[in-house]
Amino acid sequence: MGRVILRGRAAELGQVLAAFRHVARTGQAAVVAIVGEPGIGKSSLLFDAAEQARRQGFAVGVGKSEEIDRIAPGAPLLVALRSGRQPLLDAAAYAELADLHERQLWLVNRIAELIEEVAARQPVLIGLDDVQWADPLTRFALRMLPSRLAGSPVVWLLGSRLTPAEPVEEILAATDPSTAVTRVPLGPIGFDDLAALAADFLGASDETVTELLRGVGGSPFWAVQVLTSLRRGRARGRPDAGPYPELIAGLRRRMAALPDFVAAVVRVVAVCGRTVPAAAVAAILDDTTAELVVEAATHAQDEGLLTVDQAGLSLPHDVIREAVYAHIPPSERHRLHRARGRQLIADGSPALAAVPHFQAGAAAGDREAAEVLLRAAAESVLLVPAQAAALARQAFELDDRPETGERALEVLVDAQRNGDVLELADTLLPLAGEEARARIEIAAGWALWETSDCDELERRAATAAARPGVPPIERARLMALRALATTRTRSAPGAVAAAEAAFAEGTTFKDHITRRTALLALTEASRNLGEHQRVLDHFDRLETIAPGAHVAERVRALQQLDRYDDAGALLAAARRDAGDDLDRMLPSLLFAQAWQHHNLGQIEAADVTARTLLREADAVGNFAFAMNARMIMCACAIYRGQLTEARAAIAPLENSPESRDELRASRLHLARAWLAGEEGDLETALTIVRPLLDAADDGHHFWAWSPAWMRTFGGLARRAGDEALAGQARHIADLGARRNPGVATLQGVFLQLSGYLDGDPESLRRAVAAMRLSPRPLLLAGALRDLGTVLGADGAEALQEARALFEQAGAWGYARAIDDTLGVGRRPRSGGAARPTHGWPALTESENRVAELIGSGHTNRSAAAELQVSANTVGTHLRSVFAKLDVRSRVQLANALHVRDTPAGPAATTAQRTGRT
Repeated sequence: MGRVILRGRAAELGQVLAAFRHVARTGQAAVVAIVGEPGIGKSSLLFDAAEQARRQGFAVGVGKSEEIDRIAPGAPLLVALRSGRQPLLDAAAYAELADLHERQLWLVNRIAELIEEVAARQPVLIGLDDVQWADPLTRFALRMLPSRLAGSPVVWLLGSRLTPAEPVEEILAATDPSTAVTRVPLGPIGFDDLAALAADFLGASDETVTELLRGVGGSPFWAVQVLTSLRRGRARGRPDAGPYPELIAGLRRRMAALPDFVAAVVRVVAVCGRTVPAAAVAAILDDTTAELVVEAATHAQDEGLLTVDQAGLSLPHDVIREAVYAHIPPSERHRLHRARGRQLIADGSPALAAVPHFQAGAAAGDREAAEVLLRAAAESVLLVPAQAAALARQAFELDDRPETGERALEVLVDAQRNGDVLELADTLLPLAGEEARARIEIAAGWALWETSDCDELERRAATAAARPGVPPIERARLMALRALATTRTRSAPGAVAAAEAAFAEGTTFKDHITRRTALLALTEASRNLGEHQRVLDHFDRLETIAPGAHVAERVRALQQLDRYDDAGALLAAARRDAGDDLDRMLPSLLFAQAWQHHNLGQIEAADVTARTLLREADAVGNFAFAMNARMIMCACAIYRGQLTEARAAIAPLENSPESRDELRASRLHLARAWLAGEEGDLETALTIVRPLLDAADDGHHFWAWSPAWMRTFGGLARRAGDEALAGQARHIADLGARRNPGVATLQGVFLQLSGYLDGDPESLRRAVAAMRLSPRPLLLAGALRDLGTVLGADGAEALQEARALFEQAGAWGYARAIDDTLGVGRRPRSGGAARPTHGWPALTESENRVAELIGSGHTNRSAAAELQVSANTVGTHLRSVFAKLDVRSRVQLANALHVRDTPAGPAATTAQRTGRT
């Protein structure tokens, strides 16, 4: 059967085409969701609309999700990118995606870049049918891509059944607010349209046809089935043959009338669920050939039950497949599914493709199905961790032997599903022998470390290691984990002793896992003590055991030692490995890169990188990454004097369950205290600061040795009149300086805080001298500000230098505060007034350059190449440009650029850029 003739859908098609026109006119993306019951005509409308888009000059790609027999994660979207007469992606670009198939964020980001390149030349339509069956990676991509491409002329045309509604609803919910969303619900078509459909098929209508059409409930699919049967019967001289008011009953009778072998072929195709090669059907049926299968399939095609083409055999419509499938006896259905699954595995297909067939009819004790699910979980753990975790859990439900449970546990650890790891570990422990128990406790230990439940980790590791019968190597690994836990539960000297003992055990057994864990514990303990050179020494030792495994942590250690050139070299290498694309950097490296920018006084770049990190964190649901990103965003906003934006940056974290854990959320609490002080709420600030300083003095919090915090907290205490707390901050700053001799920043912070608290200009002069040897301009500016304030009338020169440094870094709020101290009001900034929040004068220099390049026709990637930054940096600047100029697309930006540059000539343009009138 061919595609259903489109009748009765003029209004719905008009809605879809209006969305196309909007995209073509504005250059802004749109999402169109066609929803309705099975057989109501969703696919027909989607494919007809796609053809109309092609005629209107759109580049078009269409894919379809399958209920079963999913070939690979993301297959529907990837098929759409290579479908049609003129695929969206050429073979080379498509092949490039294969290298990214084990990293879902990288894969989706690269797809976004490739689509954007096409959209720069012509509008794009990407159609995905049957979204209700989309696999997890496809759903993830469809949540991410419309927002990522909100400023490009891309239509996302989605077809979905009403149930399950979750996939399409979650995609629509994730859509950027600036993107037009059109819902097109399909209901029954009217009788006049059914009559027109009858005329299309039969040339005329009569009472028999009319009566039959009244029984189809306005469903185009049922109507076409009836009319096809009538036309086939009349062509064969049997005018009353095949009119079925109840299609399912008719299909069953039609199946029953087929020869046994032909019916068997139809049933196999229904079980396979998608287009299947004749050779595969022959393998499932045994004792036959592909030629005989094609012959039988051709017979079934004559009866309207199969479609035969070069791709293979398929059912003409999902509704027919479901009707045939439902009539297969359960035992036969399960047998055919298992045969199909085995055939896929034998042909070398990924285990994931066979999973739905092994799941069908699988029951407790099915070791074969459990094995396939575990293989599929291992295949997908890097690409779709949530899916891998679900498959691992299902495998253990089918086969609850301890050895199966351990393999499932490995997958859950790799997928970082810490709650599932602990739950499964507790299930397995009573079933396991001593050796297996130790391995299970080790897996549980890493989950407890990741969730910062270090008291429980220490208890469990010690208890497990003390059990009789534990093999020596497993005992050593448990004791190394216990040492790691003590870096959070005990004083730092005690943690160091435990870690050194564990390292000695690992050396004795030549076990690199024990040694690596013990070195991590030593690193954590040294960080908690603020001994930054020792931290770096431990990372040097770790590098010999696990090369390249701790680059981000090594960068942070170098930063603490003022070795920013060395840190920058490592980060530059990481960026090169990622193709100079921030979204391809690991989140830990993004965090290190953001602090590199921040500490070197590059506030705008730090903010851009933090927002990239936040996108990564939100995509995978990682609280720690989100907290780190939002803290940096908050800091940048505070420096700019945007306290409302600073509060908004951390607000989403305030009520999260993780925020109640003082250790895990320490950075959040630091930002809250700083912001409260900036807002003038000293009581709240000190309520937060006191326990933080107490914990820092115990050697449990490595943040205490990041230089700027002690001056911030000591200053808050002084302003509130709490001399004891101010003295505690001075004590910690002194420890940091003494433990890191030769580190100018730490020496300078101690001198600065002491001079500020004592009102001692000489100490502050020494602080400024030390800070001039530091690579951190914001801290030098802070020391100069304190010196100028203490000097009073003689401090204008120091204040003016501090102001210039703050302004150069982009810390406009701090620069304006110095203006108030100097009593000069709001001074011009670099020849212009204080930057407004909207319009061309609100744009930074970087944003202006991006706006000019994009407005002149550049893509994000070509603009990035021109500016020698990443495409993601351009994207972040572009979103800011859209917001400040109140434009919603590249076309509108180009128009705004034309208006800016045309009316009054170059002089006016310069004034507009700088804010002068």
